[in-house]
Amino acid sequence: MMNTPEQVLARVFGVSDGDITDATTPETLAQWDSLAHMMMIVELEREYGVAVDPADALELRSVAAVKEYLQANGVAW
Repeated sequence: MMNTPEQVLARVFGVSDGDITDATTPETLAQWDSLAHMMMIVELEREYGVAVDPADALELRSVAAVKEYLQANGVAW
């Protein structure tokens, strides 16, 4: 069973799972800076076996957007 996106992002950002919701964005989570964003992309690729195009990576600015992207690329958790 795969980790949920919330679990993956909590691990990347160093917060508890409960701190991550669909509404979480860089504006609502201080730990989500540019370096953490790149770490998030790498971890999503590793965890779910997807290759995130750099142009798409720039659009993944909320947990909801991350989940929609993963689902559009055939990832289920």
